Amino acid sequence: MTSSPGPTHTPERRAHPRRPLALDARLLLADGAHPARTVDISPAAVLVEGGPFPPGSMVDLELTLPDGRVTRLHGQVARRQPAGDGERLAAVVARGAFDSGGPVLEEIIARVAG
Repeated sequence: MTSSPGPTHTPERRAHPRRPLALDARLLLADGAHPARTVDISPAAVLVEGGPFPPGSMVDLELTLPDGRVTRLHGQVARRQPAGDGERLAAVVARGAFDSGGPVLEEIIARVAG
């Protein structure tokens, strides 16, 4: 009996690696605010669960940081996908996400996901 080789690891092809990060969030759309939660973050995007995520739509995403500070990002929903537990996940690509001259997502990563 021969054994087959184990699964091979395919290197991630993303330009920016993701880091796990669970933060309370609110997705702000034309029809109101929807509760959400972050799953992971990179310098370019945030993976979010909850709320309605119309792909291609522009959204504002409020993140509540562990120190209580709320940061708002403006971005575009890149895609929507189902999660294993039935939740909806969407990658929100930050566009113009700058605060006080520095990139907000990189600042968040340095503070809480680093």
